[in-house]
Amino acid sequence: MGEPVRRLYVLLAYDPATGCATRPVAVAGVEGAASAVSWVPLEHLAAEGWRTRIAGLGDAPLVGPLRRWEATADGISVDLALLPSSDLDLDLVGAVEAAVADLLAAVGGR
Repeated sequence: MGEPVRRLYVLLAYDPATGCATRPVAVAGVEGAASAVSWVPLEHLAAEGWRTRIAGLGDAPLVGPLRRWEATADGISVDLALLPSSDLDLDLVGAVEAAVADLLAAVGGR
């Protein structure tokens, strides 16, 4: 068997300015059974829906729910988008945190 596939998702929440889920609130990553989530600073209220979903999983692996959420996201209240392949020199946590840093740079540190 080959190496586990790494997938990074940006988790999006409702943004009143656009009327749909376009506000990045976190990055979630999975690689095999491992998972990591890094939250965008100062987006606690906007991220509440995602925080509740993820907390409700307890210790369950994140990979299955992320795939389900990707298939069923409505694009209005919540959405998620698969990010391009990340730097494989980083471990999963490092890749997730780097993706959040990239998001912050793209939106001007919000």
